[in-house]
Amino acid sequence: MLGQRGSRLSQSRATEIEEELRAERAARQELDGQVSHERSRKEAAQQQVLCLEYELDGKEAALQVAERALDRRDAELQQVQLQVRLRQEGAAGTTNSDEIRVKALRQQLAERERQLDLKDQHISRLLSVLRQHRSIFVDEDSSTACYSTDLSLGSHTLAPQLMTR
Repeated sequence: MLGQRGSRLSQSRATEIEEELRAERAARQELDGQVSHERSRKEAAQQQVLCLEYELDGKEAALQVAERALDRRDAELQQVQLQVRLRQEGAAGTTNSDEIRVKALRQQLAERERQLDLKDQHISRLLSVLRQHRSIFVDEDSSTACYSTDLSLGSHTLAPQLMTR
């Protein structure tokens, strides 16, 4: 009788342990699925960031081309304006050729300085864009830690980063 009772208890305990094991396996499978889903979301977000970066690079290149064309047109316009002014002054007979040459050189110098300032501003903008892109990848690396430790937090961590950038 004791043997049957002990056998029933151990069989009952074994059944209970098997149920716990099945529940743990199911929970693990669910967590594995969540991890897989979060990895694919992360990869998709990274691909989206890369596409946006390529698009931004293309637009920046087009902007540079337009800025160069504008600079050339501006220089041509200033040159024509200078020639018109010099002809007007020459017609009036108020200046000599050295003064005209000095004015032309000063105006060219001022234009070159303006172009350098524009280029400095453009370089500053590009550096700020580069810093922003670096911070995106640093933020993504830190959010990866959330994915591996707390899945419920990780699912909400990536979306705000993409929306604010």
